[in-house]
Amino acid sequence: MDTNNLIPLLGKESSNPEVQKILTSGDQKVKLKLPAGDFQTYAEFKNLGLSLVFEDSQYFGKKTNTKQPKNALIFIGFFAYSEGEEGFSLFEGALPDGLSFDHSRQVLVREFGEPVFRFPPSGEVEEERWDRKGYRVMVKYGKDPETLLMVYCGIR
Repeated sequence: MDTNNLIPLLGKESSNPEVQKILTSGDQKVKLKLPAGDFQTYAEFKNLGLSLVFEDSQYFGKKTNTKQPKNALIFIGFFAYSEGEEGFSLFEGALPDGLSFDHSRQVLVREFGEPVFRFPPSGEVEEERWDRKGYRVMVKYGKDPETLLMVYCGIR
């Protein structure tokens, strides 16, 4: 799977035919359900190393100041994982913007520039984020910034 094909689907309802195609393809058919009291739910494909994030439409509408349908789930982002991270297999598809789990922090900064967010703000970096055109990319590093554990891409 090429995650660059997921980016245009950000902000779409889970009932969108293209989103449904992803949720029902392969061995694992995912039926989304928002747990009571929550505003987000996940479609996890552990064997593919991928998790899709959906948000309650009313919560999303308030957050983005947009009119949204009632009782809908909005696709807001996805996580791609390295082998074993949070119990997921390695995501072997194409990551957004040419990212690779082989990239070090040095490569990311060279390709994307300085991040707009860094955690912690000082000391050994654990997570960083770059705002792209219409979406954001966040990465989580391992014990050192040479190892990528997770990539998130979602609505800004």
